[in-house]
Amino acid sequence: SLDKRSIVALAWLTAPVTHQEELLAISLLNSLLLEHDASPLRKALLKSGLLLQVSSALDTQIAIAPWVILCKGCNPEDADKIRALIYKTCAEIAERPFPKEEIEASLHQFEFERSEINGDEGPFGLTLFFRAGLLAQQGVDPETALSIHHLFANLRRRCEDPQFLSGLLRRTLLDNRHCIQLTMKPDPTLEAREADEEKEALAALQEKLTSEEKERIIRDDEALATYLEKTENQDLSSLPKLELKDIPPHVADFPLTREKRGDLHLFHHSCFTNRILYADLLFDLPHIEREDLPLLSLLSRLLPELGAGGCTYEENLAKQHRFTGGIFSSLSLHIPHKDPTLVAPTFGLRGKCLGRNHEELFSLMADLFASPDFSDRNRLRELIDQHVTSLKHRLSQKGLSYASQLALSSFSLPSFLFEEWHGLSYFQAIVEGAKAMDHLIDRLVSLSKRLFSPSSFDLIVTSEDESWRKALSPLEEKLSCKKNFLPWRGDYALPSVASQARSIASPVASIALGTRTLSYRDPQAPFLFLAAELLQNCSLHTEVREKGGAYGAGASFSPSSGNFYLYSYRDPHLSKTWKAFQKALEKISQGKFRPSDLEEAKLSALQSLDAPVAPGDKALLAYGWERTGRTHQKRAQFRETLLAATSQEVAQTLSTELLQKEKIFITFLGESLYKKEKDRLPFPLPLHQV
Repeated sequence: SLDKRSIVALAWLTAPVTHQEELLAISLLNSLLLEHDASPLRKALLKSGLLLQVSSALDTQIAIAPWVILCKGCNPEDADKIRALIYKTCAEIAERPFPKEEIEASLHQFEFERSEINGDEGPFGLTLFFRAGLLAQQGVDPETALSIHHLFANLRRRCEDPQFLSGLLRRTLLDNRHCIQLTMKPDPTLEAREADEEKEALAALQEKLTSEEKERIIRDDEALATYLEKTENQDLSSLPKLELKDIPPHVADFPLTREKRGDLHLFHHSCFTNRILYADLLFDLPHIEREDLPLLSLLSRLLPELGAGGCTYEENLAKQHRFTGGIFSSLSLHIPHKDPTLVAPTFGLRGKCLGRNHEELFSLMADLFASPDFSDRNRLRELIDQHVTSLKHRLSQKGLSYASQLALSSFSLPSFLFEEWHGLSYFQAIVEGAKAMDHLIDRLVSLSKRLFSPSSFDLIVTSEDESWRKALSPLEEKLSCKKNFLPWRGDYALPSVASQARSIASPVASIALGTRTLSYRDPQAPFLFLAAELLQNCSLHTEVREKGGAYGAGASFSPSSGNFYLYSYRDPHLSKTWKAFQKALEKISQGKFRPSDLEEAKLSALQSLDAPVAPGDKALLAYGWERTGRTHQKRAQFRETLLAATSQEVAQTLSTELLQKEKIFITFLGESLYKKEKDRLPFPLPLHQV
């Protein structure tokens, strides 16, 4: 119902950014109260039945940091009850000291986050620069933002006082009058009302305009168009820029050492990780019935949140919090280089930890595979309800992802599987399946019994040294393998997908035009990689974003699968964007771009090919190359062909391998935009509900 789709948010202004030790202590409070489902405040909120999902954030990037608690899946009438429960629970928590082991677990998380070198927020050096630069702007010693051990040592000393955190909780939340409560309710009539208001405002404005003012607006519009055209063709040769000769010729490679220990196959890459170990434990998927494919993806999302190894989910989450930087599960396709219509799929767990916690990490990962707890059906209901709430709330945000996956799903097995695991098919299967929750849980339990007894396991490790090898006993003792393993077949009939529109609550559209073409194994594939850059830079950005008003537009080519699609998002048009897609394809296929455009396309393509790889991803990336047969020689050849590509080769390949291919046009949009645009398209576009 619409009532259960409301959001209730509470926020408190806390400490200024100049008070770094105070903010670190408040961050510790946020972690202790709300980090995971077993944290006391988060657990109380979820168990109350007043909401389905809760999250929190402390924004330390602005002058005075707000602390926000966000509750989703609420009835709007329950907003005051939620607020009262937050205050009641925090008051009870403040009456007793926080357990020392929970404090240490949260401090461990902070130490991990500050130590990890990843690419989530861009290059690690820039992350450090922005941390320090913000404080420098506020007149604080920038080195404060870079300290790890000193700040944590001070906080540990302050936490020795049993009243410190309780007093901070009272001051920051319970007695803090700088608080706001917001309730956000879905309104199915909002879009129509806003459109009517805009029409009335424009009509009123037009009535007030004189003839001279109308003529001036027309002249200004023409002058702007002329100016934009001039800027597109202006000479930029005098500006400093990176050139192709500045690009290093080598291709990245991360050597792996290999070892077999019984049913455990070990792969290791050694590099600097700032004392963090990254481990991926994978096994080949057995044969999965088609109707269970979405459940396989759901299972991968739920597994790390369950109890395991005789521990409840609360105990398991507490251990993960105390000893690891997180454990996550996922599915991977591993598309072979020699045949992009096949897959060699795996189910995997990824974990990371500080060097001193190797054995605890391996033990937790082994327990999740060897003895996950599916007997706690209340926990499973809770997790599925949370996930369904998240899927519904993110539907409009995922419009482009769903559109592109649906547009490609009928072209090959990898695309079909990816859509079943992550696309609209997954959304529909899980949302519908959750209506018969007990039956859905029974199917999950049955699937897990068939899944977690593979023929062997692969362990892929990135670390600085070999000390982790001494901690493998939990994996060797707890993981069980069987020889009557039913191997993956992948013999699914591909769906028939036609161009279509899907109705969502949005005033704008997400659009994808997808097809399948050459893949990595084909010598001309690098030319399509460049064509995607040229389509975006030389046509789509200008026509769809700058002139059309979309928030973004571009083209994407995946050499591993051969998938190619053009896209736009937050787009106020449909027919105009379709025409822009056709115009862009024709323009590039006719070679209507400058040599400088091709050079920029090569630099942009190399930016993605040569992007720095975070330390924790190196071993898994090398394993993926090896598993798919993408050797160093083949990757080097792809890069060399791309660098040597001529304008004629790019245009010719686009013309012969893409322009005439069958394409599927998919859009997710609001019904009012669909009604306005559908008859302007040169083909029928049926509208379906999500």
